Amino acid sequence: MQLPPCVVDCGTGYTKIGYAGNTEPQFIMPSCIAIREWAGVGDQAQRRLVKGVEDLDFYIGDEAAEKPNYATKWPIRHGVVEDWDLMEKFMEQIIFKYLRAEPEDHSFLMPIGLTAVGNASCTAQQVSLKACSRACRQDAL
Repeated sequence: MQLPPCVVDCGTGYTKIGYAGNTEPQFIMPSCIAIREWAGVGDQAQRRLVKGVEDLDFYIGDEAAEKPNYATKWPIRHGVVEDWDLMEKFMEQIIFKYLRAEPEDHSFLMPIGLTAVGNASCTAQQVSLKACSRACRQDAL
């Protein structure tokens, strides 16, 4: 049985997610992510070095807006992804927590605007690499 494709429409202000064939999105949430204030200090290279439990301490969407002790970041500006590290975390939560989908079992439809055409190949590569690395880890177990 073929599982329905996941639809993820990330915009500057809001992200709409659901499954193809549904009449409306399952979730509409702000395209923001809240990270610990100390984790937001420094550049992207420094944040990549943070490993372990601290790296999992973040919230997305409406939950992010409700966290006063966290720094709220918007990884997309004017329709273009500006912070790929935060976007990866954001997409991970969307896929596994909200859609409860395994990337290996679904196709993904990710509409892009004309302003994001330059970033389109990067988005596809990021999603593909993440799915492949997850599949490889599961095969190794």
